[in-house]
Amino acid sequence: MGEIAMSISTIALVWKDSTHAGTELVMLLALADFADDEGYAFPSVATLARKCRMGPRNAHYILRALEKSG
Repeated sequence: MGEIAMSISTIALVWKDSTHAGTELVMLLALADFADDEGYAFPSVATLARKCRMGPRNAHYILRALEKSG
């Protein structure tokens, strides 16, 4: 299994500052789990979908909603 960049500080920021709930919060936490110390994360949609235990189509929908929310 390959190295996974994980930033505990990014995960903590999501918990502290996010106003999202439910599957949107889960998706943000999944993204944060892949983030490096600068907050950059580049997992594939398929990888995020698996981590969030959902299909890729739903992951795309949630990512679009998060993007729209800023």
